[in-house]
Amino acid sequence: MHSDRERRRTPSYVGRFAPSPTGDLHLGSLLAAVGSYLDARHNNGQWLVRIEDLDTPRVVPGSADRILRTLDGFGLHWDGDVIYQSKRNDVYVAALHQLETAGLTFHCSCSRRELQGNEETGYPGTCRNGPTRGGVPTAVRFRVPPEFVVFFDDAVQGHCSFNTPELGDIVIRRRDTIVAYQLAVVVDDAWLSSTDKTSTMPWTSEIRSGLPSPSTSPKSSERLAPGLVTNALVPAKFMLANVDVLRDTKMVSQ
Repeated sequence: MHSDRERRRTPSYVGRFAPSPTGDLHLGSLLAAVGSYLDARHNNGQWLVRIEDLDTPRVVPGSADRILRTLDGFGLHWDGDVIYQSKRNDVYVAALHQLETAGLTFHCSCSRRELQGNEETGYPGTCRNGPTRGGVPTAVRFRVPPEFVVFFDDAVQGHCSFNTPELGDIVIRRRDTIVAYQLAVVVDDAWLSSTDKTSTMPWTSEIRSGLPSPSTSPKSSERLAPGLVTNALVPAKFMLANVDVLRDTKMVSQ
């Protein structure tokens, strides 16, 4: 595996493919992997593979190995060792504590049923001043900054922008205590200095919420191979105003 010093000497292009081992690799994911791989090689960059296996109840035993064999069978050879999120849980917990210490989180007792109808408008802020119900497990949400405009350049959609109130406060630790994808992926992409993501998802509403992950490179942007659409990275949105909180902690370099 790359050392911390090697991680810091990453090329200007660092792409990654990050499947979840909830089953075998399907055609859409394979297409995204091919596009990501070709774009990385075309730009003389690194292509990393990360197995996103934090959601243990959904992990299918053996599927991670089958996914890797499929990639290898199609000639999609990654750089360095495969990264398993399940082996980095302590790093994500440290990131969570860092955000909590900075006053950037709150506990939420809302159930999915209570939040039905808010899918398009985001979390309404019900528990921002404290859980509304006691004696129940709570999730941890990130306080999305109000009246904050996010903007980024997408290789297909061009210059995009939106206001953070459209997002709502997102969950970064679930009620079952599992660290949410929305936190783990941002921590990992910052650690890896990931610059480029690709996906086959064509929906404009998803693209509008896509953001490049935190990167030490000021030129970090979303690019992609012809015919693909940049990844809808909902998770990165909540880090925009607080990237330095995570950059200044050791978790980024572990």
